[in-house]
Amino acid sequence: PGFREDGIILARINLGHRKLSDLDAYDGAMRELLAQFRANLGVDSAASTTHIPLNGSTWQLGMRGGNREGSSKFTWISPGYFETMNIPLLAGRRFSDEIDSRNSPRVLIVNQTFAHTFFGNENPIGQTVRSIAEPGYPAAEFQIVGVVKDTKYGSLRDPTPPESFGPSTQFPPGQKAAMVFIHTSIPPERVIPILRESVQQHDPEMDYELFVYQNTVEDTLSQERMMAILSGSFGALAALLTMV
Repeated sequence: PGFREDGIILARINLGHRKLSDLDAYDGAMRELLAQFRANLGVDSAASTTHIPLNGSTWQLGMRGGNREGSSKFTWISPGYFETMNIPLLAGRRFSDEIDSRNSPRVLIVNQTFAHTFFGNENPIGQTVRSIAEPGYPAAEFQIVGVVKDTKYGSLRDPTPPESFGPSTQFPPGQKAAMVFIHTSIPPERVIPILRESVQQHDPEMDYELFVYQNTVEDTLSQERMMAILSGSFGALAALLTMV
């Protein structure tokens, strides 16, 4: 898939019970939650995202960049996402809460396919792209500040699409739910009870779920697994017939 899947815990979080009054309050609540996760034994890193790779979901925006117009899969992430998922940064910089605030110019990190699709052999760092307006998301101008290695998006079977990432601090208002990837250096099954206890102590009213991410990835590969079993069975049958 191009990213780390083992040692990853997926947390689905709903912050609706907190009745956050404004965007700054939401940003502060998310930073507090991520810091809380990172403070637990065995947790190496944690970051939020609006997309779970390989689960079939998708969100796409029309884009204009250079002399080209097309579309890009779009994901909002917090700083630390690429490190958590072990996705290499090939050029430019990563996101930072200090630099990429809600009031600062909008920025993007894009994958290799995006850079090649919209800018060919030109250096994409510093280039400007503009999203095409859609309901709830007005047209916006972004500057590309980084390029990351290609990864699979919705399925292992599909080719890698152009993908762009925006900093979570610039996410438009209205969201109450969040998804968090947590990387652990010890078996995730041992860390999940620790995380549950931590959440219960700090926010007993929070609605959340914790999963071993690798299990969710394997669930999407049932078709490939069945084909492998059938192919192996037919191969064994052919070998037996040859021997007879």
